[in-house]
Amino acid sequence: MRNIQKRTAFGVELQKYRVSAKMTMTEMAQLLGVRYDYLSKIENEKSMPTFKMFVRILDALRPPQEVRQRLLAAAIKTVRDELAAIRERVPREV
Repeated sequence: MRNIQKRTAFGVELQKYRVSAKMTMTEMAQLLGVRYDYLSKIENEKSMPTFKMFVRILDALRPPQEVRQRLLAAAIKTVRDELAAIRERVPREV
């Protein structure tokens, strides 16, 4: 099992909310209208939702404002981390 700190901030926050809401992954996937395996990939760093899916997640789950803010901050952190990783792989100009 992966170390939770190596997972995306968004996936960790989404999973925390799902667990605190006492929802199974299957229940949340049905609520969002997505497949279980897609939601699993989001929670486990194998996929990042599109902006449209991110909005859909917030609209469907209707989390409290504090949780919405944490999810948004986590999504922003995840995107920044991924951009930084891409930047490191791009060769510098000669």
